[in-house]
Amino acid sequence: MFWGCCLKQNKGEVLESKGNGRILHLSHAVLDMNGWKSKEWNTVYLSYEGKKVPIAELNETQNSVDIDLMISRTSAPHFSLKGASDVYLLGYFEPKEEIEEKKQKKIVISDESDSEDSD
Repeated sequence: MFWGCCLKQNKGEVLESKGNGRILHLSHAVLDMNGWKSKEWNTVYLSYEGKKVPIAELNETQNSVDIDLMISRTSAPHFSLKGASDVYLLGYFEPKEEIEEKKQKKIVISDESDSEDSD
């Protein structure tokens, strides 16, 4: 399921813990077109489990960035912005079935490597 939000200066976005999908796959950050006129950097932060870390920096020359970040909704992660321009975050929620398949693939991969070591 698609997800998107617009971050504005001094207004954060909390990812609700309820809804479809438990894992958000954050895939892009895009600077609003009005920000392309400014040389100022716009930094997107993720606050998660008591830590605040930058996940994207955008300006007129770098107006979009690909992100490959999986975020659990259960800890109510919070996105915030430092900069004068709006930034759009885009991603999708992992379907529950896909998460289960990935878990099973990890188990299969680890089983194969274990059997190779024992030969």
